[in-house]
Amino acid sequence: MFHLISINCRYSHSCLALFYVRNALEQQLPDQPLIFSQFTINDPYYGTLLRISGESAKTIFFSVYIWNHNVIRRLINDLARLRPNLSIILGGPQALALGELPEQCTLFLGEIEGAPKEFYQDLEKGCLQTLYRAEKPQTFPSPYRQEDFTGALQHRQLYYESSRGCPFSCSYCLSSGSNGVRHKPVDLVKEELTALIAADPMIIKLVDRTFNDHPERALTIWQFLINRAEQVRFHFEIAPDRFTEPMFDLLATVPCDQFQFEIGIQSCHPQTLAAVNRKMDIETTCRNIQRLLDLDTIHLHVDLILGLPFETEISFRDSFNQVFQIAP
Repeated sequence: MFHLISINCRYSHSCLALFYVRNALEQQLPDQPLIFSQFTINDPYYGTLLRISGESAKTIFFSVYIWNHNVIRRLINDLARLRPNLSIILGGPQALALGELPEQCTLFLGEIEGAPKEFYQDLEKGCLQTLYRAEKPQTFPSPYRQEDFTGALQHRQLYYESSRGCPFSCSYCLSSGSNGVRHKPVDLVKEELTALIAADPMIIKLVDRTFNDHPERALTIWQFLINRAEQVRFHFEIAPDRFTEPMFDLLATVPCDQFQFEIGIQSCHPQTLAAVNRKMDIETTCRNIQRLLDLDTIHLHVDLILGLPFETEISFRDSFNQVFQIAP
């Protein structure tokens, strides 16, 4: 039996990656039973450990992120001692950052849709290698099923991706190695979002690294959502210097707070931006954020990063003051 384990930051969150993993396992190894469990980093640790170790699964899967890697590191070491015959498969962006691993652990690098055939063959035989690398898939349909919305995802935020990859190459970001962006066809995005909207979630978070990298595409999807889902809030990660006049015109018509934008400025210091390969026109960025605020329809989050190259106490203070003056 396989056990997929999600260690979320809080109860309302979910793990998109493990839904993809579930579907891939059921497609490739349909005779293998599978269970799905969700925990949070705030749950009592030993309660989580006992529940996981008490299951009869021979193989467990974790997706490792910056917010859960400390808990997962502790869990895998304790699980290895409690159940020496257990196989532990680790994927996700922080899997390599776990450091030295027990011998029962296997690293899976890449996207599950591109898993090599030998991964499933070894998994079925119970004889896993220490490392597998996946090819980059060209398609990645939404992993959700109707029963998910009344089961594992009930009362939780929904995560969705209409694209994978990022047009930027910021050296501090794990997406910098994605080598381009793969976009789903807009008609498929509309179809998949319609299914999510029908579930009436608290919020749908699009995890595209830069949702508006193609402004016309973003505009088409926004128009669709405005017309179809007034009662659902949507979260987007946005490049602030990639707005067009038609986008501002449309966003002026959005019901208040239906759209939530997360905008990464990171720094207003030109030398710092150049050092991390972050190409951004700061004047345009600040001007566009001000225009979004003036619309009074969009809920905005604006990010800075402390500790980037060439950033000093003075330059970071200046960045903070410049952004704070916009009052997002």
